[in-house]
Amino acid sequence: MLRHSEQVRALAPVDLTAIIHLLSTSEYTYQRFTLDELEHLLKSYPAVGLTHKNSLRSFLLSQTVNPPSAWIGGFGVSWSESRAAQRFLNLLLDKLTQSLDRTGCEGALLFGQRSGERLVARPIVGTRLHTLSPALRL
Repeated sequence: MLRHSEQVRALAPVDLTAIIHLLSTSEYTYQRFTLDELEHLLKSYPAVGLTHKNSLRSFLLSQTVNPPSAWIGGFGVSWSESRAAQRFLNLLLDKLTQSLDRTGCEGALLFGQRSGERLVARPIVGTRLHTLSPALRL
């Protein structure tokens, strides 16, 4: 549930600076892209962010949308909001899943997790933050 002055909205290339700022100032991030790729991702794939009074507090980006599935490209939470990471993830997943459903992905959202030298695909729907935590450095 959103709290006072919080909003979940679609992200676009105009949000590039805010996302880069969050990535450079927080340790609570999961990133499968380079900063050079970020603008292209925002132009090409669904992305959502949680804001509080115009300040980006969290983001969730998709990457490699290939119906019926899509990959999470990145997730981040500002340093000051780290305790709300699970709540933010749930809110952003709901909104991103709605956007991806329109592309034909129908909730088949995946994230990559290292297993030795391999990157293993894991379904994110129903995933709790502690499952993502090794990738998120929480």
